[in-house]
Amino acid sequence: MKQIGCLVLIFLILLSGLSGYVYQQIKTPLSPKPGKTIELEIIPGSSAISVARELENDGIIRGALFFRIWLKLSGQETKIKSGYYRLSSSASIPEIVKQLVEEGVSYQMVTFPEGFTVKQIGLILEDSGAIKAEAFMKAAKNYTFQLGDKTYKGAEGFLMPETYQINRSITPTRMVEMMVKEFRKQIYPLYLKAKRQNPQIMTLKNIIILASLVEREAAVDSERPIIAEVYYNRLNKSMPLQCDATIQYALGKTKPELSFSDLKINSPYNTYLYPGLPPGAIGNPGKAAILATLYPQKNDYLYYVLNYDKNDGTHIFSENYSQHLNHINNFRR
Repeated sequence: MKQIGCLVLIFLILLSGLSGYVYQQIKTPLSPKPGKTIELEIIPGSSAISVARELENDGIIRGALFFRIWLKLSGQETKIKSGYYRLSSSASIPEIVKQLVEEGVSYQMVTFPEGFTVKQIGLILEDSGAIKAEAFMKAAKNYTFQLGDKTYKGAEGFLMPETYQINRSITPTRMVEMMVKEFRKQIYPLYLKAKRQNPQIMTLKNIIILASLVEREAAVDSERPIIAEVYYNRLNKSMPLQCDATIQYALGKTKPELSFSDLKINSPYNTYLYPGLPPGAIGNPGKAAILATLYPQKNDYLYYVLNYDKNDGTHIFSENYSQHLNHINNFRR
């Protein structure tokens, strides 16, 4: 009996020592002085385990196990709120848990339509109360990122039109980063696949520029590959693209009809005056427009005009200017 009593006593001492050690690890910050600070985004549905691992990997806590033990002891395993946080390694685990439980920021869903410009996206964000339009435009203009072995500056054209889950504390740069990341995920593999099939394909930047024109000009899905080929045909013949949407972009506003003075605006985006592609995208094309540009529908068309008889957004296509003029005159009559 004495031996059993001794073993129990030793076990209790060890348990007490272990408990003290664990408690010390929980209560002591990783950095006693002002230390590392990170911005952490916890999306809805994140588990306590995934949060603990991320904090440990980012060097904010001593160990995921101690974090999970404290959550269990304090009964807060299911109380971590989704949101956007700024956390420091100079805070103890209880202090960090308190932040995650009490300071969550609610999310909202924001949708950006295909073809919208950086300015239009910024206005949507401002209306949502998340980011000022001007701040977003500045962040998008100065944003530098890499795709493959190419470095790009300026995000116009590379902001993936999609529905995003954001919160009011998101920064302009973070928003741009999120949209470019989605572009990298959805579009870049499509470009690489097309390039393997056709090594002579245009650069990614030029594909996106051309796709932005197709996005703005085509109102009907089936016409996107046709219009894309019209532009390829014009480029191959060194003809100006004469895309009205590029004039609208140069003007900075959308007009129901362009005037003759509009067509003379001195801008590198004026595809009536300057041959070839404009210097950058005129919006952020969606997946369908990009695919149409990667895989155009072969034809000999050089011109198109809205089909005013149907008034459904479709076009009448022509192989030469004489045909094109006849179609225009017919609609005028």
